[in-house]
Amino acid sequence: MKIIITALACLCLLSCEASRTYMGYRVDDTPIVIADGSTIVVPMTDGGPIPAESDAFKIEVAGITVGLSKTSPDQRQLVWVFGLTSKLDQPLAQVKIEQVAPGQSIKLLVDDGVPVIKGKSWSGSSDPTEMSNVGTPWLFEKNASIFVFRFTIRPKQGAATVLYQASKISGLHKVLLTLPSVQKKAN
Repeated sequence: MKIIITALACLCLLSCEASRTYMGYRVDDTPIVIADGSTIVVPMTDGGPIPAESDAFKIEVAGITVGLSKTSPDQRQLVWVFGLTSKLDQPLAQVKIEQVAPGQSIKLLVDDGVPVIKGKSWSGSSDPTEMSNVGTPWLFEKNASIFVFRFTIRPKQGAATVLYQASKISGLHKVLLTLPSVQKKAN
């Protein structure tokens, strides 16, 4: 009888863990191999990744925006945009953001050595990348693409915080991003 009660208690605990939700979506822990060969586990839902958070910081944004090139108006460019909230009452010394997945190399996207906090929030962006089969080949693949960014946040005093934030770009989102843009001609 003790064995049955213990087994039922274990099953209840497992079902509670398996039914984690975030904003109404079930949460799944997704293992992802990053550039250094190690595997991290990222909490994901059908609606996308859950924001990474520590006692000191919360990642609010890790996504993309598209705009026209300043030098070649017929060419569109992709920019990664990032944002975080600081829970500290002190200035930051550095915010560094690296793309650590997919791929086997680390790509530095942001290295802000003089980060400005406005109302507890910081934001930054990568340099633009040409939207093409060469610059962004993943954008032209049918399936969703998952990226992982390593945020290294250094306050003026104290130790740095490292957070890993995933960003999922769905196949539909890619189709919409790669549709030819329609521009109205000024008369």
